[in-house]
Amino acid sequence: MNTKTLNFRPHWKLWAILLLGLIFSGFVSPRPSEASFSLEMLAGTSGFNWTAFPIESTQSFTNMGNKSLRIDTSDRPRVVYGGEGLFYATWTGSVWEIKTADNSAGVGQYASLALDSSNQAYISYYDAENEDLKYAKWNNSSNSWTVLTLDGEDIVNSKEEEVGGFTSIDLDSSNRPQIVYFDDTRDDLMYIRWTGSEWDDPETIDSEGVVGLYASMYIDADNDVHVSYYDFTNKSLKYAVREDGDWDVSTVDNPTDEVVGKYSSIDVDFLGFPHISYFDETNEELKYARWNGTNWVIDVVDDGGGQYSSIETDGSTVPHISYFNDDSDNLRHATKPASSWQTENVQTTGNVGYYTSLAVDDDNEIHITYFRTDTSEFRHAELKDDEWDLDTIVASANVGLYSSVAVGTNGVKYVSYYDGADGNLRFAQITGKTPTLTTVDSSGDVGQYTSVALNSANDPRIAYYDVSNSALKYASRTTTWSTVITVDNAADVGQYASLAISSSGVAHIAYYDATNTALKYATQTGSTWSVQTLDSTNDVGKFSAIALDSSGYPHIAYYDATNTALKYTYWNGTTWLFLIPDNSAAVGEYLSLDVDHLGNSHVSYFDATNNAVKYAFRSGDIWTTQTVAGMANLTEATEEFTLASLVLSSGMNATAIKVNAAGTPHIAFYHLGGQDLRFGQKIGSVWSVSTLVSEGNVGQYASLDFGENGNPYISYFDASSQDLRMIIGVSAVSYLPLIVR
Repeated sequence: MNTKTLNFRPHWKLWAILLLGLIFSGFVSPRPSEASFSLEMLAGTSGFNWTAFPIESTQSFTNMGNKSLRIDTSDRPRVVYGGEGLFYATWTGSVWEIKTADNSAGVGQYASLALDSSNQAYISYYDAENEDLKYAKWNNSSNSWTVLTLDGEDIVNSKEEEVGGFTSIDLDSSNRPQIVYFDDTRDDLMYIRWTGSEWDDPETIDSEGVVGLYASMYIDADNDVHVSYYDFTNKSLKYAVREDGDWDVSTVDNPTDEVVGKYSSIDVDFLGFPHISYFDETNEELKYARWNGTNWVIDVVDDGGGQYSSIETDGSTVPHISYFNDDSDNLRHATKPASSWQTENVQTTGNVGYYTSLAVDDDNEIHITYFRTDTSEFRHAELKDDEWDLDTIVASANVGLYSSVAVGTNGVKYVSYYDGADGNLRFAQITGKTPTLTTVDSSGDVGQYTSVALNSANDPRIAYYDVSNSALKYASRTTTWSTVITVDNAADVGQYASLAISSSGVAHIAYYDATNTALKYATQTGSTWSVQTLDSTNDVGKFSAIALDSSGYPHIAYYDATNTALKYTYWNGTTWLFLIPDNSAAVGEYLSLDVDHLGNSHVSYFDATNNAVKYAFRSGDIWTTQTVAGMANLTEATEEFTLASLVLSSGMNATAIKVNAAGTPHIAFYHLGGQDLRFGQKIGSVWSVSTLVSEGNVGQYASLDFGENGNPYISYFDASSQDLRMIIGVSAVSYLPLIVR
């Protein structure tokens, strides 16, 4: 089954409403991907069978519910969220502690949380991969999660059903969980409960038309169940109450020719009266309904928008509502302490206020969780002494930028990369397909332009750029990452760092001096670093790549931005020699370099004039060039490559070249037109190119290496899910011998 974001089949009624939700959300949630928690197999591509898997995945925030936040017995917030995995976060008093409740693919949307008197968590949520309603419970005694699928199969008719969206959970006075949810197969609002010994069969609350979207539930002190929800057929807000086992269903708000009831949220005060917040789509208003014992009293709270609302009453039955104000893109809080509503901004910086959930603690302090779309942050706000205290629970953005891979003689894969969410240098050591993740450097904004290399003992070394100090840094590990040093901090230096380690363990680094627009080179002898400028003619040195020949001499390919040409320099044992492999118009960006065992140079790079990946081969001082692949299927090519030039400033790698033991060059590259990862190998004089991964926008920051077994390993960034991934090629049965140059 294909992965989903909103995770319902093209059921016309549901798609119509969710399409509007997408327009409001701006597609803020990363698209789930099949490889997020499982392996993907691609058979026989380029002579290899390929397996893709995640190295580090970001936590996703998709369709979070308005009952996802609860306050524990210590007045500390706890919250659930997900989309590609279900996560549970607890505020300890100093930090947010995050547990993974369910790491299955495609789970966690519409997560709803309830806490019992022992602070055990009960969670209902949607499994988009299997289109099921799921349930998770935290067990204090065993310190573990119990995870169940509650609904999703019609046993009588032996067929799968699509159920579990818009779920909401609460507990009765005996701490027995009860859940409401939407059945998209039947278009009904459903209910299921735990009796104390087993889960009852699901029962239908309402089946009149398409009903049950935006469901929200509350169980009062008498164990009566209250549910607010949206009637898609009649475009109205509805309410259901279960008393003594029977359901009574009624319409709360249904103005003529208007659409009301989306984003409904319900609470019941200690007097037993329900309160509902909801959105009037026609008039773009936040509305509020309260049952006074006789009828529903309806107010307009805010005429500037009211999506993603969440409501709870305090100890004085005063309602509090959190919501997204569409006019200002702000998170807002509304309350009605007397006869009129008071509204205020909680946060105004950025695009804030999606997926709000509000809870009131025992001191009547207000807590709100919400999503900030422009920074991909899941955040928490607390009202203390009339001031809002804001903090980030977790950020989900750009894990895996600037990745670099090296494969040891032991078969272990080593990957350095930048965590764009936290601004840290990260490192993954992968045995088989199991990564062990480490933060190497977190002192400021560090880790861009990473390059990893290994010494003869397979000890990793990393060169990288320190943004905070505009410096080139170097980290080394034997058993631990104990040594992090600054190699060069003269001016703004260290971008486009490229590292190579000689057989004797000497480090060589090529990098860019942004202040002087020059190519620089650093080498290490013992504990001493020697730094020199190699080329300062014009603006040169971006996209620098370094490799060593069999004599241990460095070779560097780099970009001449002034002349838009590919340049090359190498050390012959006495002096640096300079060459121009290709000076045709607009060539040389996004380059990569390797030197084979015969001393021949291989360079992959981008030809912006012809929208193509090119290859340059050097034997002696003679260069030959050829086109590997054009960027076909580009729409609005000018705009695409204008975007590419903007990405250039962040150092996105578009090509990565490596020569295998047989002397055959291979190139992994990001195809701008298809926004996919491709792989080329040179067989004779012809390049054979295949698409490896095409789901979403994948393949940026590609890095390639070969293992001792001859298998290719590629690390890359998935921009759609904002994850770091790896794909491994194993020789296929039909693999033909490569032609050795």
